[in-house]
Amino acid sequence: MLLILGIVIISICVVVTLLSPQNGLMIYWAWFIVRPQEIVLGLGGELPLERILVLALIASLVIHRRLFKGERFLLGRISWAFLGFLGVCYLSILTAVWRGGALVTANDLAKTFVFFFCFINLITGPKELRRFLWVYVVGIGWEAASSLWAFGAHPYFAQGIQRATSLEVTWGDPNITAANLALTVPILAVLLKGARGFLGKSFLVGLGAMYLICIVLTGSRGGAVLTVVVFLGLALQSSKRMFLIPALLACLVIAWAVVPPEYQERYRTLLELREDLTSSNLNSSQAESAQGRLIGFEVAMQMFMDRPILGVGCGDFAAAWWARDLPYSYHGLKGWHQPHNLPGQLLSELGLLGALSFGFFIFSIMRQGRAARRALQALQNPAHEWLISLTNALVVVLVALFAGGLSGHNLYRYNWYLVGALVVVIVRIAEQERAAALPGENDSLETLTPLPGLEEVKFIDEWAR
Repeated sequence: MLLILGIVIISICVVVTLLSPQNGLMIYWAWFIVRPQEIVLGLGGELPLERILVLALIASLVIHRRLFKGERFLLGRISWAFLGFLGVCYLSILTAVWRGGALVTANDLAKTFVFFFCFINLITGPKELRRFLWVYVVGIGWEAASSLWAFGAHPYFAQGIQRATSLEVTWGDPNITAANLALTVPILAVLLKGARGFLGKSFLVGLGAMYLICIVLTGSRGGAVLTVVVFLGLALQSSKRMFLIPALLACLVIAWAVVPPEYQERYRTLLELREDLTSSNLNSSQAESAQGRLIGFEVAMQMFMDRPILGVGCGDFAAAWWARDLPYSYHGLKGWHQPHNLPGQLLSELGLLGALSFGFFIFSIMRQGRAARRALQALQNPAHEWLISLTNALVVVLVALFAGGLSGHNLYRYNWYLVGALVVVIVRIAEQERAAALPGENDSLETLTPLPGLEEVKFIDEWAR
């Protein structure tokens, strides 16, 4: 029965995707977030439903863009930077401790690039972009709602407390659940700022409240840090920052007062920067806290010093630490653990080449985003305010990702690359709007539509000023 149901569902999705690649992109993103095949086990039997949907999306993109419209595909500087980083990941397989594991990690990142490529070629205007953002926040809203339901119906205990966690296997770790929610808050804030009507605003406020309740109940210390960073970043960007920052502090005090004692105790361990893993007096929470911070970085630096160019292979930190024939350990202690910090993960797994390529990817995002924001601000069109707000919100997401990277291994997390894709689209929209408003100044830019992309050259003058 579930096999037939899965076939029917995926058939409908494929037909819609082939008829409209934009709608197919929305369907795929909703599928990626909700992951129905992980909630309803056995849905579609052994059929790879998500892979079928991706192949249909790629086919629809090629058919509609190349065959029907005769348009060339777009990339750009951010896209090439992403490809460069992906290339380093594949190159690291040559020196990887566990080549099979490194290949799986690189392939997973390649799947992210496929979505990135489809996204920047299908989202061509503000209307499609806003639709995508709505699909995103509602999909994450489903994750929050289902996590709260599971919290009551199927209690999950870890580190001495009950913790909310997603129904999906992919997002099932409480820390991942909390990060998904916290990193979506800036996007939700953009939609809330531009929402019209009581119902739309009320719906978004309700989603936001559900996000926050779920983050608290995950018991995720990293999620708590991300949430504070996100709200602080949004407050600092606002013209009402002198009011919002004290209000944020007051809300934190109130939230702390109403949080149950066991969760307060959990969050207090954020202050425990280091414990001795060799001590027999550690409880599991203390050990996790220690592993997740300085100790993981210390072991990562051993790997980096031993293999400084390409590291031990993408995704291979745990395998390298565990390997008995390799010297990486903490005072002789071996373990199958992750680095729990972004700098250690990046340097240990991908070496200097990985650090340089990832750094260039982030630099390209920041540079292109800044240029787009300046161009939109120069047009002084109220209709562009939400795009400017979105650009600012993406900066907050990046800052939050880096903050989360101080105690989490989030290098391959999809949010980095989603931010890059969103910036590519914002840049293209900004160019279109500037060309429409100032045709005389943009005539020479109209020939830059094909590869390597629009955003690569058009905003050079913005940076020369």
